[in-house]
Amino acid sequence: MRVVASHLPFHRLPWLVAASLLMAGGLLLVARGVAVPGWILLVTGGGLMVLTAGPAYQSRERIVLDDNGLTDLATKLGPIPWADIVRAEVMLVGKTPLVSVEVVNPAEWEARAPDSLRKLRLLAPEMKLPPVLLFAPRLTLTPEEIVRQINSRAQGTPQA
Repeated sequence: MRVVASHLPFHRLPWLVAASLLMAGGLLLVARGVAVPGWILLVTGGGLMVLTAGPAYQSRERIVLDDNGLTDLATKLGPIPWADIVRAEVMLVGKTPLVSVEVVNPAEWEARAPDSLRKLRLLAPEMKLPPVLLFAPRLTLTPEEIVRQINSRAQGTPQA
């Protein structure tokens, strides 16, 4: 069974209000004969409106748990076969929830890890971060649910 944790889209209302205010201010300035600042506000507001309504604010898949294993689409790590996963646990770095995944062959996954994860481990060696680390804020599944799913599948008992 395939389980997906998707990125939650940002709340659009503040951005839509800001874009509308910029565009209204731009129209007002253009109507009063202040063309250059008016057009700058209009273009900025229009651009913000396009971005707000665009695909950047749509939900997209982040972490996939399926028959092939665990895949983090944000860091392009995986699929990590279930046989390679020992266990997972939630850890907090500041207020950011992370899912720490212990693997059977850490050296192999260390070599495959993206540069961003390697640099993070170098910056905080005292934290002893594993080579497989999933960033879990603003996802459709809680970090605890992701850990529960990973641990149950790694032990060979997939749950719905």
